[in-house]
Amino acid sequence: MQTILYIFENDQGNLATITLTTARGYISVSGEIFDRADRIPGETSRLNSRGQRRWCGECGQCQDTIFAEFPVPADHPARLANQFHLADIDKAAPMHYVANSLFHAGKSRRHFSVDEYYPSSLEKFRRAACWPEATQQDMETVTEQVLLDRLPPLSAKILEVAAMIERLATESADRAA
Repeated sequence: MQTILYIFENDQGNLATITLTTARGYISVSGEIFDRADRIPGETSRLNSRGQRRWCGECGQCQDTIFAEFPVPADHPARLANQFHLADIDKAAPMHYVANSLFHAGKSRRHFSVDEYYPSSLEKFRRAACWPEATQQDMETVTEQVLLDRLPPLSAKILEVAAMIERLATESADRAA
């Protein structure tokens, strides 16, 4: 398992952490936002650069909020890894790639006996399909074959991101030693 922790601070003195991990064959990206000045019992805290304590107000899958509210450079490794959150490194594919993509495209039935489908979500479809530039039409016309045809270039990128995380973690450990 390799883990890298990045810490960001915004103009309000709030802190955010992003953790990149390769463990058990998966790429995982998670975050924490330390944006509360009042103590929250049981929550962790961090000191900002001004010496002010900030308590954790949000954690888990909040990296999109972090990217929107904190100065994370466009070319930062966390942004690249975030495209493939929960990718299966051994299979070189996003986890449940076809099923999750079709589900968020609104092509999964709510119940086997009725012709009612789950609602679609373009943003969630883009994330599940690792297709940030997908349009509404792409989502509406997507098929399992279209997704499978997109997989080889995604697989190469997933392996590249996993290697990047491993390399960055090794460099970080070498500097700490």
